[in-house]
Amino acid sequence: MCKTKNPDYARERDIACLHAADVNCDEDLAKPAASCFIKMTEPSIEALIQAFLDPESRIRLAEPKSSYAEIEAIAIDNGYFDGLRLHLSNNLNAIIGGRGTGKSTLIECIRYALELQPIGEDARKAHTALVRNALENGGMVYLRVRSAAQLGRCFTISRRYGEPAEVRDEYSQLSRLSPSTLLPAIAIYGQKRDSGNCQVANHGFRFGARIIVRNPIGFDSAAGISEKACRKSLKDRQDEE
Repeated sequence: MCKTKNPDYARERDIACLHAADVNCDEDLAKPAASCFIKMTEPSIEALIQAFLDPESRIRLAEPKSSYAEIEAIAIDNGYFDGLRLHLSNNLNAIIGGRGTGKSTLIECIRYALELQPIGEDARKAHTALVRNALENGGMVYLRVRSAAQLGRCFTISRRYGEPAEVRDEYSQLSRLSPSTLLPAIAIYGQKRDSGNCQVANHGFRFGARIIVRNPIGFDSAAGISEKACRKSLKDRQDEE
């Protein structure tokens, strides 16, 4: 009945389908039809109400499959990369080219679309200059991403030069989500940031080399090497000199 296409039963919101059963002992909870999964930041009545209002993204009858975040495609209109269309592999991708062919510029355009700021003054200056040169003539960057934080759903992030980013869902509807919400653990490193790592600890900034780990909720994400390890590495180098 809840899946009917009869217009007489059309609803503004989807019906929240739940598994429910009389639970008489702990073993009953292990039965597939006895319980379901509800996504909420913290258990509360308000979060439960929100789950019923948005069951498609917040309620699962079976245990959700582990998913991972990825950038599936990149497109750029106008500017230096006008007409660029890239469909990325879900494995390793490499940008290969000679000096001055735009490798760093492409990375910084991706960073710009995600509204990520580099760490360090030199890195920020380089980022601003590269993005301005590539996109200042009405340039616009599009990223098609799959979000582990949103249970593997796909979104399109777009950002025109000089404007904030927009996020649209798989139905092209404008979303209130932000790039940082879709890809909360993403890290982007450029040459300026790598070359400045030796100075980071001395200036009191936190530095973390990113590595891929498995977090408690089963999503792949990035975690950082501690600042203490960075300082030790710098001290060892100074001792050698």
